Amino acid sequence: MAPLQLHFITVAQQLLEQLVSSDDDVALTALEFWQDTYVTTLQGLPSDARQAAMVHHTGLLQQLTAALVLRARLPPSAAIGSSADARDLPEEVRMVRRELSSALRDITCLVSASGMAAFMSVVVQSAWQQHQAAASTCPGEPSWMHLECALYAATVILGQSGSGARGSSAADPAPVAQLLDVALACVAQHAAPSSSFKLVGTALTLLGGLAQWLVDNSEPLPALLLGLSSALQSQTESLARNAATTVYRLCQHNGLAQLLLIQHRAWVEGLLQLYQASGGVRRRLGQGEDLPTEELLLAALCRLAVLPGGSSLPTASTSSLLSQLAAPKLQELQQALEALPNTCSEHQPLPDLVAGAPSSLLQGVSSSLLAVSRVALEACCQQVVATVDPDLCLCLALLLAASGDMPPDLIMPIASTLHFTWTWVGTARMSAWLQAAIMDCAPASAPWAGQKADSKAAFLQDLLSQDAECDVGRFKRLVKVWQQA
Repeated sequence: MAPLQLHFITVAQQLLEQLVSSDDDVALTALEFWQDTYVTTLQGLPSDARQAAMVHHTGLLQQLTAALVLRARLPPSAAIGSSADARDLPEEVRMVRRELSSALRDITCLVSASGMAAFMSVVVQSAWQQHQAAASTCPGEPSWMHLECALYAATVILGQSGSGARGSSAADPAPVAQLLDVALACVAQHAAPSSSFKLVGTALTLLGGLAQWLVDNSEPLPALLLGLSSALQSQTESLARNAATTVYRLCQHNGLAQLLLIQHRAWVEGLLQLYQASGGVRRRLGQGEDLPTEELLLAALCRLAVLPGGSSLPTASTSSLLSQLAAPKLQELQQALEALPNTCSEHQPLPDLVAGAPSSLLQGVSSSLLAVSRVALEACCQQVVATVDPDLCLCLALLLAASGDMPPDLIMPIASTLHFTWTWVGTARMSAWLQAAIMDCAPASAPWAGQKADSKAAFLQDLLSQDAECDVGRFKRLVKVWQQA
């Protein structure tokens, strides 16, 4: 071996030690060399030269990856009392992890995705065995801390390699399956004394990114769903919310959502029962507030209920879910409508919304969006348009939802339902409803209540234009732009 190579190896080992054991400033300086000089140099080589160089550098890159994993270990001061929510960590800790994640992504781009997944599988399984034996890598450190940082690094690497996406180059499913098994074991043991909410939260984050992999490799899905159900019922709010976030992420994938509706219907029903038992969404969030567990569950259920399944998805699967979501809200609306004669001198006969709600209003979006508070109904009743068809209340509810009452990702389904309603009732009736809802009888809490009359009139004109009537895409875009104004 040439003297220069020996010198590089010596310096490299020293820099690896600095990366692991020094304070943050020194470690980040060492990281700059590895990321900005070493990895960048290898990436800049011509393809043939890079492949030849990787034969000699794979071992060092694995050492570098292992050092980055160890550096991602939480300081004991941050680990004590940490929750399942990653955002409760001190900003300086999160900053270091962001820098380490960037380096891990660069290495993953350099090395094959399957090779990195296989290496991380070994690292994670070793950390799991140490955790099970209650043997920490550092004296005085809880045994779960090394496992948590290994799962954190694996999550970064799998995300970069695209193991959760169709066509991923991480073709070998075995390493990902091994990582998933360890993450599931962490979730299953969330109540064990030796565990930690932070460890379970990191494991859930890894699982939430594997939707496409689970479609292609569905054998672990029953165990995953069982673990999620258990975590959702945790009395620790941060853990339950993290589990709900994982459910929501998984349900965003069309393929996995269809799989859940077709092959795991009982689990979906259990999810609905859990949401209903929680009391549902009880209030509108303030600015900057996180979505609570209940709203994440509702968003996941709505996603399943409006899933565009095509011929592969039984109609009964979504219609039943829609009916169950709709029933309590439609009953609430019916009761509120029945109270209208007590406050209005003139009123129209009240429809039986529970038994005879227009089917169009149940298509494309959960009927839970049709909930209207008594305050909004009374405000509607007290205006000069009080004698407008009571179905105005449904239109007003959808408009309120489209303007911020529901998660932003539901705005387009809400707009689709509004457009479908338009085609069902005709322009004259829809125009009267929108005129009343936007211009005349909106409660003071409506997001658009403070807009100038000419602005609302201009929006109403665009919304009811022939172009918007013929083009559902244009109609939906108008609603979205208005909601974000």
